[in-house]
Formats: sequence, C-alpha cells, structure tokens
Amino acid sequence: MKRILLAEDEEAVRKYLALLLEKNDYKVKAVDNGKKALELIDASVNGLEEPFDLLITDIEMPLMDGFSLIDAIKERNIFLPVIVITGQDDRDVVLNALRRGCHEFIDKPLMPDVIAKVKSTFDKIEKVSGQRSSRDMADDTQRFGHPQTASLKVPYSKMIGKYNIKRVIGEGGIGTVFLCEDPETKQHYALKTLRLRTLDDDKDSSIRRLINEGSAISQLNHPNIVNFIEFGYSGIGHDRMPYIVMEYFEGMSLRHFMEGVKELSIAQKLSIISQVAEGLYAAHQRNICHRDIKPDNILVNNDLEVKITDFGICYLPTSDVTRTSELMGSPGYMAPEYIRHGKTDKAMDIYSLGVVAYELLVGRKPFEATTLTDLMNKIINSRPPEPSRLVPGFPPELQRILAVMLRKNPKKRYKDGTEIIQNIDAFLNGKTGRKMTDRIREFFHCDWH
Repeated sequence: MKRILLAEDEEAVRKYLALLLEKNDYKVKAVDNGKKALELIDASVNGLEEPFDLLITDIEMPLMDGFSLIDAIKERNIFLPVIVITGQDDRDVVLNALRRGCHEFIDKPLMPDVIAKVKSTFDKIEKVSGQRSSRDMADDTQRFGHPQTASLKVPYSKMIGKYNIKRVIGEGGIGTVFLCEDPETKQHYALKTLRLRTLDDDKDSSIRRLINEGSAISQLNHPNIVNFIEFGYSGIGHDRMPYIVMEYFEGMSLRHFMEGVKELSIAQKLSIISQVAEGLYAAHQRNICHRDIKPDNILVNNDLEVKITDFGICYLPTSDVTRTSELMGSPGYMAPEYIRHGKTDKAMDIYSLGVVAYELLVGRKPFEATTLTDLMNKIINSRPPEPSRLVPGFPPELQRILAVMLRKNPKKRYKDGTEIIQNIDAFLNGKTGRKMTDRIREFFHCDWH
C-alpha cells in the first residue's frame, strides 16, 4: 500500500483529502505544517518511521511553508515525489513549484480529479523506474537511497498560453526556460518567461528585454539561431507577463563542452566557431547585434550542431532597451570599444566570438583578473597571452585568426562572419592565400607578436 504524507494547515481540507485518499487504499499521515512534515521525513530516512512514497503539500503554512519544506528535502538529497496544493490562478506558485521539480498540482477549491492525479503520479514514477537499467537503479541507491524516485522527469499539468509546461530546462538573468508541449500537435518547444520574484523596480526593464528578444528572433530564420515560434502574454492585469516560444534544441551549452564533458578535436572546435560566425552573419545582415556572445549562450548537440540563443540584450535599431549608458553583457567577453565608449556594432560580436574561440582552443580566456576593474583595464590596454606559448605546437595560422578577431581596433578585425569562416576553411584545407607583404603587415599589427 502506497504511503502518502499530507501537509495542509486548513483542517477541513486536510481531513477531506486524508479521507478521500484512504478510501482509495492509500495510507495517509496528515500534519498541519511543514516543520512536522520534515520531522516525519527525517524519521523515515533514519528508519524510525515507515518510508513515504509521495508528499502532498500546501504552500502557505505556519512554522515552515511548502517551498521551504521542498527545499529542505532537496538539501538532504531525499528524492520524494511532490504534489503541490495551489489556488486555481496562482501563477507564481505554479512556476515556483515547477522550478523546484514538483510533479503535479491539486487546485483549491478541491477538484474531483485529485485521485486521478495521485494515481497518474505513481504511474509515471513506476513507468520511469521500469525503463531504467538495474545498474542505474543501483547507482541511484548508492547516491540517494531512493532509487524509485531519483532523476525523474515527470510531466506537469499547468499551462502558459496554450502550452502544457513539462519541466524547467534553463534559467538566465531575467528568464526561466521551460520545456513545453503544444497539446494539439504534441510538438515540444522551449518557452521563456520572466523569472519569479523579479523586483518591481526591475520588472518593467525585464519585460522590455523579453519583448526585445522576441522582436529580434522573430526577424531571424537561420539554422544556427534558435528559431522563433510565437510571442504571447499570460495572466491578466498586473500579473500579465510576456512569454516567447522557440524551437526546442536538445543540446547543452558550449560551456559544458569546455568543462570536459566531451573531448573535441581542433577541426570540431573550428566547426563550432564557424557555425556561430554563420549565425552572427545572419543577425548582422538584419542590423541585429547580439551583445552577449559567450559559451553559455551557444548551444551544441551531440552532432555538434550549433544554435545561438538568448538575444535578451541584443541591439535593435528601433529598440529603446538598447539605448542606454549601462554596460550590458558578460565582462570577460566585452570588446574594448564597448567598455570605453559603449559602442555597439557587429565588430563587438566578432570580438566576443574571438574570446570564445580563444577559450575553446587555448583552454582559458585571453584576459583573467581578480577584480572587474583590473579585467577591464587588461581588455583595453593589454595583449592576450600568445596561444603558442600556452599550447605547445599551436598552429601559427590559427593563432593569426584569433589575433584578427581580438584586435583592439574594431576596424582591423574581420568585417563579418563570412571572413572568419573563409579563413578557418583555408586553415583546415592547408591554404593561407596570403602574400608575403600581408604576412609582414600582420606581424607588425596583430595584438601579439
């Protein structure tokens, strides 16, 4: 018999749910606050209480609220499926619960589908457990002690717009990205909306940035840019929030590859750089500058196909969002002219891609510092360490390509992404195509000798 822990401070609701669950052959332990629930969970882990198969919790409770309870369970590495009791239109609670990995929701006033949702949750857990190998289950037991509930990706029942929200797949500075499903076509997409608990002072700015991103990617249709599906609003009145639906690209950030998830050859690394250059060229042709090119905003799948994402602070000629004296972007990838004068054009993206390329090929950023002031001073005034001195045998022609991308003077960088691609192709094919006079000129003008 499945054992359920119920945490609900409203006595009438608690008694009704407990009675309903017991009538359907579930064993129920009911408490009126999160603190008591956590004590029972701790006792079950220590063998002083029978283990629980499911937690059903309200959010607003005395002593310890539902979110604090869920966080405490996660901190203890206890993997217990959770159903959250919510108000019907409580969007913030729903999204906050999704971010914490909750499995299902029960609406107040209590809906007649409570038992169906409980059964559905157990069915999904058993289905996922049955599909996993005994080795996986043993690993989970060793790590967590609860193999039946570890590492689950259970679908959710809530919606934003017309889309069913499945799970959180990423978070950025202003947005949370969810995997979602169109209920009609069953097609999966990525849906981005504002992060929860955005301060009121930042809310308007965050909304403008999300709208800016939607406007940018709606103008772009390129295989190396995450493609736009639709833009919409959810909620009403003060709670009305914009969201963007984009294609779902099943990859991970380039940052993960840099951290050694997968060993890449020089040719594979150059293919990634070329694909980013292709995507940037397409954006620049529409007078759109990304302004935040970095490994975290470059997605790569197992076939090494690349997509640029997160156009939240991109420069659009018609956008008020980008007309500001505030520096935007990631300091380590900022171009010297942007730090000095706030100048935004495609040369800035070329420089940022140069930093990414240097980091991918050399294994570190061209400039490192312990303070932001020192970092910016180095970007403006110092030369990067010569790659061949850091990586023995680093190809001179490849070093030249990095040097041109990272030149302090934006006019001396590659004019656009196609020039980067042409030079990479020439390197891979063993052709430089440069005259001796060009070599001499570059020797005296590149950012390292």
